[in-house]
Amino acid sequence: VVEALGHVGGIRECELSFVQRNIARRASLKKWREGLMKKVTELPIMCGVEGGLIVYCPDEQEPMVWPSHEEVQSLLKKFYQVPEMERNKKSMKLETYYKEKASKSRDQLKK
Repeated sequence: VVEALGHVGGIRECELSFVQRNIARRASLKKWREGLMKKVTELPIMCGVEGGLIVYCPDEQEPMVWPSHEEVQSLLKKFYQVPEMERNKKSMKLETYYKEKASKSRDQLKK
């Protein structure tokens, strides 16, 4: 179940939790996957970057891959050719990202 908590800086913050009902979970997955696919297809056009998507679903034998298996393999090969220190320079763990986001939101609410 996704529950809206607020609207900060144009991004709606949500509390995420596991969807218990199987039918609802599949519908939610389909909806989220379509939205994610739309964003990933727009990213190269709008920002001039390369990108790809691999989504594994328990009910499907093959993963969903965009733009193609070959292009994703080529992109991953390029990614792994970059030294690890360089690759991780601007990366952040998801937990750290959400903690920083929550802290910024609390600071905005205080103002």
